[in-house]
Amino acid sequence: MDIDEKVSGPGGASQKNWTHLNNSELPLEMTFNHGHVVSITVYSVLMVVSATGNLTVLSQLVKRRQAGRASRLDVLLMHLAVADLMVTFLMMPLEIAWAATVEWRAGDLACRVMMFARTFGLYLSSFVLICIAVDR
Repeated sequence: MDIDEKVSGPGGASQKNWTHLNNSELPLEMTFNHGHVVSITVYSVLMVVSATGNLTVLSQLVKRRQAGRASRLDVLLMHLAVADLMVTFLMMPLEIAWAATVEWRAGDLACRVMMFARTFGLYLSSFVLICIAVDR
């Protein structure tokens, strides 16, 4: 593998120039492969199942609330369904797109926003589960 090293920056820090490498010389995780196809398939199936289940739960909880039969647990379950839908519609498409392209093409700002939303959704879901456990 031919890698050019050039010296740049203060203190003579070296930086590798990988721009001339072709796909056959890149590490396996940096090229589209069978693992990416499996990842895309699994995330797609999980996304459909999660969306179907959480939207069903959310609609049933909204109906109970409109009928005036909502309990404290129903409110917590509604928050959990919303948190899980955030994971379903923010994190899962992000992972599918990332696996399909094997690189980030949306820019720095979109990366920061999506990483925040991804982390926020996962933490929100976990914290609502903790609240339900403490309530019980």
